Amino acid sequence: MSKDKILKKSAFGGFKKEDVLDYIEKLQQEIVSLKRDASDCAAYKKEAEALRLSSSEKDKAAQALKAENETLKAENAAHIEKNASLTLKIEQLNAILEKSKEDAAEYKAKYDKLYEEYSEVTDVTKLISEAKASVSKITSDAKSTVDSVHCDVLSAADRLKTVCVNFESSLSSLKSGTDVLLKTLSSASEKLESVDIKEE
Repeated sequence: MSKDKILKKSAFGGFKKEDVLDYIEKLQQEIVSLKRDASDCAAYKKEAEALRLSSSEKDKAAQALKAENETLKAENAAHIEKNASLTLKIEQLNAILEKSKEDAAEYKAKYDKLYEEYSEVTDVTKLISEAKASVSKITSDAKSTVDSVHCDVLSAADRLKTVCVNFESSLSSLKSGTDVLLKTLSSASEKLESVDIKEE
């Protein structure tokens, strides 16, 4: 409402009713507007307070985040140091693994060589086994042959012994017959000599 607003007086003194009513209505409108402005101002003040609190909370959150960030930095440094240690251990393990692979290749070569030698020894063992079997068979055959020859020799010896006995017996008989014949011839010779002497 304008400060220069002046109520017009009526011709008979006082103010005009219409002007008074208009003035009151305008005052009421201004009061409503002022209340509205006051309400808006309170809302703005409340919002400002909320923003101030929010800013404070944000500051606190920022401080908390900063502290957490410092903690994370320290943890990250520890992780980096641990990672470096693990990397060194991994490199050492890789070196050991490579050495193990080389040793495995060397052992495999030795195993292959030993297996080859074992195969050869197995072949030799097989040949020795076969030779033993052959020797055993030859020995068995030889023993059978020797036993057979021994039996034949014993049989021949028995036959020879029998022949010798028979020969000795025949020789003894022949000797006896010869002695008898010699005696007969000697007697006959004596008789002939005696006959010759008589004739003379």
